[in-house]
Amino acid sequence: MDINTGKLADNDRFKVEYYRTHREKRANMCDVLDKAENIGIAKGIAEGKYKMAVEAAIKFLKLGKLTPEEIAQGVELPLEEVIALSDQLRLRLFK
Repeated sequence: MDINTGKLADNDRFKVEYYRTHREKRANMCDVLDKAENIGIAKGIAEGKYKMAVEAAIKFLKLGKLTPEEIAQGVELPLEEVIALSDQLRLRLFK
């Protein structure tokens, strides 16, 4: 900046534009990283819920007091998956 006139020199104008542009790019990058982090968190939560549902289904199958349909409904897993878990448990028990 020229002290006498108070105007920006060409070099200063370039610096101001450079910092303004890069500040916007940084903000955009932060948004992208925040979205990626939120997606990762949501994915981790979903995987954790699924793992807990599978573990609960296995426990109920081992108790042997509920039907696969009841277990599937209770732990919110597809019936086919509960049946597959049941088959796997039977195979393990007979080995």
